[in-house]
Amino acid sequence: MNFAPGHHPREQPLQLSVNLKVVGLGGAGGVVVDRLAAIGLGASGFLAIDTDSQALQRVVVANKVAIGAKRTRGLGCGGDAGMGRQCIESAGRTMSKQLDGVEVVLLVAGMGGGLGTGAAPAFAKMAHDQGALVIALAVMPFDCEGRRRCEQARAGLDELIAAADAVIRLPNQHVLEINGEDKTAQETFEAANALVLQGVHGIGRLLRADGLLTAGLADLRSVLNGRSGESVLAAAEAEGRSRHRALLDQLCSHPFMEKGRVLKEADGLLVSLVGGAEMTMADVNKVTQRIAAHCPDAEVVLSAAVDPTYQGKLGVTVITARGKPEPETAPLAEPLLETNKKPQKSGGRKKGKAKQQELGLQALSKGRFDNSEPTLHHGEDLDMPTFLRRNLVLD
Repeated sequence: MNFAPGHHPREQPLQLSVNLKVVGLGGAGGVVVDRLAAIGLGASGFLAIDTDSQALQRVVVANKVAIGAKRTRGLGCGGDAGMGRQCIESAGRTMSKQLDGVEVVLLVAGMGGGLGTGAAPAFAKMAHDQGALVIALAVMPFDCEGRRRCEQARAGLDELIAAADAVIRLPNQHVLEINGEDKTAQETFEAANALVLQGVHGIGRLLRADGLLTAGLADLRSVLNGRSGESVLAAAEAEGRSRHRALLDQLCSHPFMEKGRVLKEADGLLVSLVGGAEMTMADVNKVTQRIAAHCPDAEVVLSAAVDPTYQGKLGVTVITARGKPEPETAPLAEPLLETNKKPQKSGGRKKGKAKQQELGLQALSKGRFDNSEPTLHHGEDLDMPTFLRRNLVLD
């Protein structure tokens, strides 16, 4: 599917296997939510949240919520992340109703500003506390947007990682480096949005209910739950006889994959493959084998689906996860009494000579009689304990 500038793809909405809600925070989130609704992601619902009432009016999706009116008077947060957090927290009841029954939240926010940076971690925690699996897409600023904005974006990203199940960092700077600085500002932003849309639509395909191979909520949780660090999302398309190899080459050269390093270091992979009606199981095997060869120890969840718009070509979306899942902590058992322990079998070995241990007993002070004459009998001090006088070892 072509998400390049000037193209506005439309298709039948995907039928998903889970109750998914796409939530856009702030201006950047609102733009992405609008585009996703237009291309037929098939989510159970779309939600746009903003403090800027004018920006919210430009959002096309019907479900939109203005927050923080008393604090911002219908304007933006002015880059104040603390204000953004307060605004979303003050709308807690409204957010709770919006999240009722939702199984997966796909949260999109631009980092560096006030609302996205401050509200995204708080909203992710709300959704997580209500039992939803939270996948957050954090759009990072260009370097030219200023040092303060970039530093605030990084701090907000760290908080978001602590609150969400998976955080996919989408660095706009990588897009600029790949496309070159000779592009117009509009073209560069459109190219960045195209990568976001392409990747997010791949998540939708991963969860579609009518695929050849499907992935459900349990599969998502098995790969994403309990892993620390950032996730990376990348999508690629290829056609022709060598399309299997071309797909892997495109993935490795993707702006977000850092020349294949991210793929190689992944501990978990969500792989969504799509092709035309002519796609064979050999196609599926070749693509997955080539990807798995780059990260043989990674846990892989695969989905595959047929899409008529992919006639003669293959498309793949990959989400990487880093870190080992955190083990579930079991409560410590009460220590057993010594009398309940069964003697261990010797297994035929010869018994060694037991070594007697000494207790750390010291001679006690005589207190007020320290300066008195000792009680001697046949040369022995009867005031000294017998075990010390006779050098006995106690255990």
